[in-house]
Amino acid sequence: MKLIDAIYSNSPIHVQNLLCSIYGALEKRKRFSNIFFEYQKWLEESQYWKEQEIYDYKLRELQKIYQHAYTTVPFYNDKYKKAGLSLNLIQDLEDVKKIPILEKSEIREHWKNMVSQNHSEGKLYPRQTSGSSGTALDFYTTKRSISFQWALWWRLRQQYRVNFGDKSLSFIGKITVPIEQSTPPFWRVNKPLNQHLVNMQHIKDENIKYFIDYIEHEKFIFFSGYPSIIYSFCHIVESLGLTVKNPPKYVFTGAEKLLANQKSCIERVLQCTVTDHYGFSEGAGNASRCKHGNYHEDFEFGHLEPLQKKQLSTNTFSGEILATGFANYGMPFIRYNVGDTATWSSKKCPCGRNSSTIVNIDGR
Repeated sequence: MKLIDAIYSNSPIHVQNLLCSIYGALEKRKRFSNIFFEYQKWLEESQYWKEQEIYDYKLRELQKIYQHAYTTVPFYNDKYKKAGLSLNLIQDLEDVKKIPILEKSEIREHWKNMVSQNHSEGKLYPRQTSGSSGTALDFYTTKRSISFQWALWWRLRQQYRVNFGDKSLSFIGKITVPIEQSTPPFWRVNKPLNQHLVNMQHIKDENIKYFIDYIEHEKFIFFSGYPSIIYSFCHIVESLGLTVKNPPKYVFTGAEKLLANQKSCIERVLQCTVTDHYGFSEGAGNASRCKHGNYHEDFEFGHLEPLQKKQLSTNTFSGEILATGFANYGMPFIRYNVGDTATWSSKKCPCGRNSSTIVNIDGR
């Protein structure tokens, strides 16, 4: 990997753009296969299912992933047998609480033993968390899980009439523009996904005018990426008394908590709609924010539940988030302690969705 990074860093800019596009073409095939579009169509309907439909679906999926892990994953087979659990443990959703919690320390120690014997490594994709809150985790995922997760994210975007293939600017953590580069262009282009890429290291006072001119020229439909990086850009623009012409219509953030002050600053500077979703690299759950400001559990993808539930009021309660993913049968995550806390609400949201409502992701 270091050799590839070195070759990329020392290549001319047009070659770096070509390499970004080659990578983009490979990612496009992985993320947006036929199954992605099948999920998209289904997800448009399922988001408005009735409570009983959601309950029945989640129960079926929990039974399937639990039994799959019990019978094909050595780590879970050993863990569950030691806990005295039977194969047919889950008869209703409350039974999930009988399953032992999966901690990050267990994954670090046993992750190679957590791969299903029904999946060969050649059909799995190695992944690693960012490690921003501690030591990084190594794990595997499947093409199905990747496509499913991207279909969820695009469902959120399409609520705002953003179309697949619309031009975007992504503020990312990966180094696409070498850190030592001191003159523009401070961006690279991924043509297959119509995506322009910016990394945080070049968002500085002395470079902001280049970015503003670039944004004015390209006329992006939306921005996406880490809220902290987009906020940094907007904060500098505002502090220098500058204006962004032709700003995007929408900003979609993820991977980090979108803070209230960040959202306000981005909205002031870009004069656009800002929203986000809650997710994590391990892909065991997701929650998307609706136009009324609430997060809704994307129940199709996984089950989110509170650990050590604490009642805050008649309608709200909090707890650490435990996630059970429904899509990654290659390396299942069952009752995984994400490390974040959330505040749930039992009140119905005006948007009409009946999945669990989360009013706030409180962070770590």
